[in-house]
Amino acid sequence: MSKPPIEVPQGAIRFNTDSQKMEFFAQDQWWEMATDFPYLGGNHHQTNTASNNSNDLSAGTRGIWIGGEPLTSTMSYTTLETGGTTKLFGDCAHGGSGLANCGTVGSRVRGIHAGGEPATSTMASFTFATLGNAVHTNEDLTASRRFVTGISGSDRGIFMGGSEPSRVNKMEYISIASFGNALDFGDLQESKDCGGGGAWSNGVIGGVMGGYKSDGSNSTKIEYVTIPTLGDAVDFGDTAEAKHNVASTSNSVRAIGAGGSPSETNAIQYITMATKGNATHFGDLTDGTTSMNACASPIRAVWGGGNIGPSKTDKMEYVSFATLGSAVNFGGTISQGSVQNPSACSNNHGGL
Repeated sequence: MSKPPIEVPQGAIRFNTDSQKMEFFAQDQWWEMATDFPYLGGNHHQTNTASNNSNDLSAGTRGIWIGGEPLTSTMSYTTLETGGTTKLFGDCAHGGSGLANCGTVGSRVRGIHAGGEPATSTMASFTFATLGNAVHTNEDLTASRRFVTGISGSDRGIFMGGSEPSRVNKMEYISIASFGNALDFGDLQESKDCGGGGAWSNGVIGGVMGGYKSDGSNSTKIEYVTIPTLGDAVDFGDTAEAKHNVASTSNSVRAIGAGGSPSETNAIQYITMATKGNATHFGDLTDGTTSMNACASPIRAVWGGGNIGPSKTDKMEYVSFATLGSAVNFGGTISQGSVQNPSACSNNHGGL
């Protein structure tokens, strides 16, 4: 296809009739979007009948929740299309003390958790299709960091913000496939904690919603980067309220954020990643919740854990990306029990 005219807006989407692929316009060029589903096997419409001790590869997208407070090393998983209580996946790399507030990234094959609380620079990897413990083989962030969050494309993972112990605006990246120590990507516009979810991507662009800033205030800023290129974050729009711990996730079209602190809210808000602008009301959670986390399939955003008022919860709930509306019960709970600040990722977020 010919080079697009200069007036093509950043964020435009087209169907390339030559390659038969969807493409996304960013940084003055077209980027190919992956739109197929990375099912782990089986039939998408099949019911998940996995036993508690089997390495089941039944149909659908695998979502994984990692750790949480009170500190636990548990990693649990479920099939996001079918619902139900999560099952034991393995342990994170901090098996002795447990882990919370770590950043997570994932490709179709591999997931990585990085940083977290207690403060650590450790990065560890796991394979979505194979149950087992996360493995650390000396790959690290550039410093110990808590309240970090992560976004990813098909291979690049980017870890954003956090406390070292003062809040930072740094972003660092890795190759998920080859893995190694994190390298500098660029800077966020604000120095802030980005834990509690907060991150979204469509595989080409990705960013964070809100955050807890270095001056002690909450942010309304939605900022983003173009994942395949290095550089500083730029402005996307604003959230409905100044919040941190907004638990966000995405498919290839919409990014959805829910809940947040302070003053637990049940509001769910969304952005359309192809068109820059402020977040819009999507629906409501079943309760005002904060400090939960989310992951996604191409059709569902699923939340787990968090705080409802003063009490921690093991609740899971979800919405469908395509239709506005309030969240409904997922049909189960996270295996960690009632925890705040777990981390989460899946093998098919953001159009991977």
